[in-house]
Amino acid sequence: MRVAVTGATGFIGGAIAHRLADAGHDVLALGRATAGPEGIDYLRWDLAAPGPPPTALDGVDAVVHAAAHVAAWGDEARFRLVTVDGTRRLVDALRPDVRLVVIGSSSVYAPDGRTTPYREADGPVDSARYLAACGRLKKQK
Repeated sequence: MRVAVTGATGFIGGAIAHRLADAGHDVLALGRATAGPEGIDYLRWDLAAPGPPPTALDGVDAVVHAAAHVAAWGDEARFRLVTVDGTRRLVDALRPDVRLVVIGSSSVYAPDGRTTPYREADGPVDSARYLAACGRLKKQK
């Protein structure tokens, strides 16, 4: 199976890319850095950059989307550009039959210190309670 991994130059995306490659999958790693995970086919792509997504996405069977703008603080417009609008660009670029797995970071966990899993049936989380834009934007629908 040909699997693309966005955010492959980050800790989680890189680990996923290596794990998939070790399991025998044909992996296409994508990220903003000039170099990608060692030994894996890598294509530089910034989700926030203007222009069309890479045509290499046309040949994938699945995508693990681990890319996002993650930081404790910063301009909310930058978080939105990468995490929200960039994800939309990725989804719009995929064929309807491509499987998509979206990976989040711990920054989206409930800000109230909750230790039980959050489920959609629990209802919406007040996104204004998040201190950083990363968690707020990932919780907005």
